[in-house]
Order: sequence, then structure tokens, then C-alpha cells
Amino acid sequence: MSGELPLERAHLARELAFLRATTGLSLAGLAARTTASKSSWQRYLGGTQIPPPALVTELCALAGEPPARLLALRELAELSRRHPHPRPAPPAPPAPAAPSRKTGPATGEEPPAVETPDAGRPHAPPPA
Repeated sequence: MSGELPLERAHLARELAFLRATTGLSLAGLAARTTASKSSWQRYLGGTQIPPPALVTELCALAGEPPARLLALRELAELSRRHPHPRPAPPAPPAPAAPSRKTGPATGEEPPAVETPDAGRPHAPPPA
């Protein structure tokens, strides 16, 4: 991965971290009150892994939050992991400029003047 988390996983990690903060528990305290270890919580809160649904429910219970919204975010993160969105391609470098009509294709010389029937005659203003 490029170091950037997918949007869905980053959003889930932020929400999980917010819920942990509302509990007032440290990672060690969180590990003591849930079925996940401190290192597992670090991965879940950092977004490098997606927690199992039961663990999301445990955190929500500790924070006094209904789990439905976080479980939905978890599901979106899981779906984005299974079916990643293609990253937009970086913009292509600008195409080289087309040869100017004033200069030739590669010589830089003026092209020969094209004679027209009106060449050298002043143009009359258009009728009003």
C-alpha cells in the first residue's frame, strides 16, 4: 500500500479512536476490558486492521453507544478492503506543443507566404 489508508478504513479508525477516548481508557485498560490485546487495539485504532464485529460491539458497549453505526462503518471498511477502489491515475504530463503556424515543424523558419487574390490590397470595412 502507498502508506495512505483507504477512506473507509481511515474513517472507521477515527471513529473507533473517538469512542476509545470517550471511555477514558488507555490501550492497556481497553485490552483488560475487551477480548482484544493492546497490540490488536493499536492496529484497529491505527486503521492497519479491521476489528471483528464482536469487538466493535464491545467498544460501543463500553462507550455507551449503539453499535449499529459503527458496525455499518466496519462493513464499509471491510468491503473496501475486499474490493478496493481504483486510485485515480496521476495527471499525464502536458503534451508537447504542436508546431506553430508561424514557424515550421522543426526548422524554426517562417513558412513561405501564401499569395491570395487580395494580397496587397487594403480591406474595405464591412458594410453597416
